[in-house]
Amino acid sequence: MNAKVKLDIPRDPLPHPPMFSRYPMKLALHLASTPMQASQEQLDSFRSFADKGDPLADAWVSEMQSLSPGQGRRLFEQALNQGIHSVVDAPPALLALFKQVDAMPFWLDQEKLKLGAETIQRTGLAGAYGALVDVSLMGGYLARRALKVLVRTGEIGGKAPRRIAETALWWMSVTDSDGLDRFADGFKNTLRVRAIHAHIRAAMNADKDWDYRDWDSPVNQPQLAGTQLLFSLIGMLGMRVMGFRFSARETDAVIHLWRYVGFLIGVEQDLLPANEDDAWRLMWLLAATEFQPDGDSRLLAEALRNALPPLHGVGGEGRLTRLAGKAVKDYHSALSGLVLGADNVRALGLHYHPAYTAAVVAASAANFGLETVRKAVPGATGLSVRFGRSSRRFAINRLAPSLKPNMSFARD
Repeated sequence: MNAKVKLDIPRDPLPHPPMFSRYPMKLALHLASTPMQASQEQLDSFRSFADKGDPLADAWVSEMQSLSPGQGRRLFEQALNQGIHSVVDAPPALLALFKQVDAMPFWLDQEKLKLGAETIQRTGLAGAYGALVDVSLMGGYLARRALKVLVRTGEIGGKAPRRIAETALWWMSVTDSDGLDRFADGFKNTLRVRAIHAHIRAAMNADKDWDYRDWDSPVNQPQLAGTQLLFSLIGMLGMRVMGFRFSARETDAVIHLWRYVGFLIGVEQDLLPANEDDAWRLMWLLAATEFQPDGDSRLLAEALRNALPPLHGVGGEGRLTRLAGKAVKDYHSALSGLVLGADNVRALGLHYHPAYTAAVVAASAANFGLETVRKAVPGATGLSVRFGRSSRRFAINRLAPSLKPNMSFARD
């Protein structure tokens, strides 16, 4: 983050937003090595990004309108899979977009990318089913403005399982070993997501009912930065609550990996955290401005909650199946509550018996014990990475076909 947004020690700090005045986010005030609080001037600077989308991707989507049907998609995929140099007389906006993403930023560190990917891989199914779904995705539903796009494009209800599968496959592709190499799936899938964001912005900007005053610009910079943060900082917080242990070097590597993902997906350099302290400062700004759940938040949270039993292979109408499905939903909701805070999950309409909180805590304690052994035994970390990688791949390969994810990220 540069000097425009970076938070040092403001002269007149604003009070903490409600999210940071309650457990568990209150604990984060002690995790960062520098103060998080922003001044009004810094908050206003951050809010100025709410009117900005992604100029390079938006220009390409606009330019596509002058091409014959299907030509723009074909040229984009050719540039993605073969390189922009393979596109003869490439349209100027497409050339500009790929010139940006093909130029590695000066701060990119390949060793950190490798360590960051391995750190996430070793969390295995717990990272995929727990941190990704219960923390990153569910936490995103606290940002009411960002949800208006999902609501207006019909991404509620029956589409939730497919959306989870698509998100999980993208998440795994960017956290695979070498997944962010230029022609790897993680890199290409991220550019496809960036393109669909631009198509959505164009559609919402053409919608005469879009409420800019209340909702800001669609798929704007704070929302993109917030999504990146939910997968990095808040995802790691969820994994820590689940008993995983990370060194300072591993934490820095995960932040770095998602910084690069943010760069590829079109987040402004000013809003890309360079380290964990930067990430907590950005989280503070988002808590003060974005995380304000409403009725749409509850609708989407309920759709996600109802999609969880099928993801665990629990389906059907029998009494035992229904009880097992409710247990799955309550366990996941309890984990969300421990990480996001009881007040926030209540605002999302999630309810569960306190016994499930105890179950999550017990599982986390057991995992913490295993993690302690892993750190002490030579070679155990490498084995954990390999096991975590294979287990999450096995799970998604088993579930994904029935959910029919569309990895072109186009919509029906």
